[in-house]
Parts: sequence; structure tokens; C-alpha cells
Amino acid sequence: MDSEEAYRRIFEKKSFSSFLRDPSSFLPYMTENGMGNDEVSAVGSLISASKDLFIDSISNQDSVKAQRSLVSLSESSGMGYKEACRIVSDIRAAIGLSPVSIMGTGQSSIEPVMKYVSLGDETLEQNGILFKESSFYRGSLSVVGYTGRSSQLDVPASINHEGNWLKVMEIGKGALTENPYVRTVNLPQTVLTIDDEAFMWGQVESISMPGIKRIGSCAFMSCPLRSIDLIGVNFVLYNTFSNCDRLRSIVIPEGVRMIREGAFMGCTALESVSFPSTLTVLEGSSFAECTSLRSVKLPDSLLVVGFDTFRDCSRLSSVTFGNSTRDIEAGAFEGCSLLRSVVIPESVTKIEDGAFPRSTKIIREGEAPKKTGFFKKLIGNRIRNRTNSAVLLYLG
Repeated sequence: MDSEEAYRRIFEKKSFSSFLRDPSSFLPYMTENGMGNDEVSAVGSLISASKDLFIDSISNQDSVKAQRSLVSLSESSGMGYKEACRIVSDIRAAIGLSPVSIMGTGQSSIEPVMKYVSLGDETLEQNGILFKESSFYRGSLSVVGYTGRSSQLDVPASINHEGNWLKVMEIGKGALTENPYVRTVNLPQTVLTIDDEAFMWGQVESISMPGIKRIGSCAFMSCPLRSIDLIGVNFVLYNTFSNCDRLRSIVIPEGVRMIREGAFMGCTALESVSFPSTLTVLEGSSFAECTSLRSVKLPDSLLVVGFDTFRDCSRLSSVTFGNSTRDIEAGAFEGCSLLRSVVIPESVTKIEDGAFPRSTKIIREGEAPKKTGFFKKLIGNRIRNRTNSAVLLYLG
């Protein structure tokens, strides 16, 4: 049995959405399906190197972008690109996606390592901002704290240390957690990462971040953000904006492939969300308890609507699915009491129990809505109470 066939059998036993949520859980299934220790070990190495890159290289429907993730993944894991490409292409083929192409001779994404000055454990300070050497971006600085009391934080692009200019490229983990003073943040183009919990439980209302590529888990949790520009961001991670109860609208930029668990959960003022054509996965509870959200249009690229994704969005009355959705998991729309009917595209192969409220009418694409007893009952209600006309118009 070849690898592609083995992966196909695995996905028959365990859903693709489960694989995306926890790819390492599939390693035992590989052994059970006769795959050798070398293959299992190789897949384990890719997952350990970067779960996000591994998932994106498999699930991204744009094979060119999947290749970029795979290049970075092969470098991080120390595995040769050709072998990594074979593994990822076999998995993609098993789920019906095109393989990732082998790079031509001379292609490489490896950038030269720059020379740098090591600070060791030394902390630098400028205008109350504390800096340390970044553990992620070699030869650069990370903001690790702020001792000032200004309501506006202007982060410099570089710091002069003993005649050497060091770029500032990161806001470190927990750098301004629970800071009671800073309300406005201006980041330079050089800052590429906002790490986990960076502004969590703070008072940040607005932030300019023109160079940001990655925002970590819980980075803005419970902040009173009024707006956020995510252009350039590739992943929205766990609980990044959860409980930001002043956000009214979100535009997820092109390039974002995954929105992680709880990313916008509890954003009670959120009225509209625009999704990119690159999105493949909405993880569990990513928009749960967004009680002002009224309608959702999901992109054609989306493969999985995760568990509890839109749970308790009590005003949600309209959902439009894209034409590639495969799985709708348990609780995805639980508590959406105004969601009277949904049209499910032909691509959907799995709708878990409890995905929709019992009152929601599920219509398969291509099927004409039937005037059921439930519909006739509503007609009767319409005659007795003309205030229900909006609901009937929606159902009709």
C-alpha cells in the first residue's frame, strides 16, 4: 500500500477537522495502517518543527502559498525539502487537494544570517520602554516592559547600543499585561511580532502596526480596542481578541489561513466580519458569544467550521456557506435561535449532532424548500400576527 492510499484510509476513520486540530493524534493511526517507523518519525518531526506551517502546507488550497509554508517548515525541521514535499503532497492528495511542486534548481528561501551584537541578559531602556535581545529574531530587540505612565506608547524602530544600531522587531510575551496607562500604541515597520499576552487585560484602544505578521495568543484579550487593522497578519491565534467588547467590525486580510480557537469569542459589539478567500479553518469558539453579529458569509476556501464556532450568537439570522466546506462540527451554531434555515453546499460531507439548533431548517443545495407543516404553521401565525412578516419573508 502506498502512502497516499494509507493516508486516505486514515481520513476515512478520523475526520480531517480532527487532523487539523491535532495532527500529532494521527501518528498512531499511521502505524495501524502499516506505515513504517521512518514515515511516522518524519511526520512527527514536521509537526514538532511547526504545527501551524505543517497544517498550512497541507490545507492551503493555493499550492504556491502552500509551497512557501513547506519551504519554511523543511528548514525549521532540518528535513530536506524534497522529502517534506513528498509527505505533504501525499496527504494533500488523500483529501483531494493538488500536490505541492518540487522547487527548481537554485530556488531557496534561506536568507543570509546577519551579524549581530549579543546583549546576553542585559536590559536596555529608552523613554521608559525596556528592551532585551530577541530570542526569535537574531540580532534584534524585543520590548519586554514599560515603566512610564504616558497614555501613548511610541516604539522606536532601533536603539543605539555602544555604537551599534539594533532593530526593534518584537513586542515580547506579557510586555504590557495589565498596563493601566497605555491607550494608544504606535509600532514601527520593523516590528513583525506581537507575542502572547503582550497587551492582555490592558487599556489599549487603538494600535498602529504596519509591519506585523504574527499576533500571539491572548495578545489583546479583554482590551477596549475600538478597531484593528490586520493587514499582513498570517494567523489569528488562540483568544487573541477574546472579550474585546468594543470591536464593531473586523476585516480578516487575504493571507490568513486559520483563525484559532476563541480568537474573537465574547466580542459582544461585533456586528460584521469579512473573511478572506484564503481562509481554510475556523477553529472552535472562534466567534462564540458575539451577540451583535447578524449575518455571516463564509468564503469558498473554508474547509472546516469548528466546534462551537458561532455558539450563542443570539442575533445571527443568516449564514452563507462557501462551496468547499467539508465539516460542520458539533455546536457550531448552537444557541443561534434566530437562524431559521440554512442552505448546505454539496461539498459538506459531515454535519455533527448539535451543529445547528433543532428549530433550524437544513436545506441541501439544489433542493427546493418544501412547505412543510412547520411552514404552514408559520403561515397561520402570519395571518394572526402580522409582526412575523420579516421571518416569513426570510423563510420564503
